[in-house]
Amino acid sequence: MATVPNFANGLSPKSWETFLVEVLPPQGCWTDEEYLVLTEHTNRLIEFTDGFLEELPMPTDHHQAIVEFLSDEFRQFINPRGG
Repeated sequence: MATVPNFANGLSPKSWETFLVEVLPPQGCWTDEEYLVLTEHTNRLIEFTDGFLEELPMPTDHHQAIVEFLSDEFRQFINPRGG
């Protein structure tokens, strides 16, 4: 499991950005393995397609309420049918 090197922990935001640009693969060159290592070390939603990464927005409260409503509806439909 990869970790952030100790020397990088004290960098300024600009230096940290420069460090990441030099160390991380450029857009379009990411592999599945590199993506999986990255997602193990972040709590952000990141989409991976054809070697490119895109940070996704966090779901809104409205979105989460809709998901909860639909989940409850599915559960009420499935449970009486043995699901």
